[in-house]
Amino acid sequence: MRIQKTALAIMVSIFVVIGLHAETFAAAAIYTCRVTSAGSATELNSISTYKVAISLTWVSGGTKPATTTQTFYAPAGHEKEFLAVALAAIVNAKNVSAMVDFTAPNSTVFNLSLLP
Repeated sequence: MRIQKTALAIMVSIFVVIGLHAETFAAAAIYTCRVTSAGSATELNSISTYKVAISLTWVSGGTKPATTTQTFYAPAGHEKEFLAVALAAIVNAKNVSAMVDFTAPNSTVFNLSLLP
């Protein structure tokens, strides 16, 4: 029963994140990127609604964006998870798979995973 409740909570969290950014989510694509920096949003760009900023540089995937390096923001409530992946990528010199919208400034990272 506890596993079912946990699974339900995770699913609700995912739908909340997607629901909050449905318009931007539609324009997002999956890219292979290099994490150039990650940290407090106030250090990289003062967007008060976000706590964690992750700067990504396009490597491949999707259509090559006009601006190949851009700062994205971790969704509220998931800052630790996104920051952990970003820092692991930097420390281990690994690329990440990121679902982002390079055409929208101050956009959210919808998915971030470490590539082998």
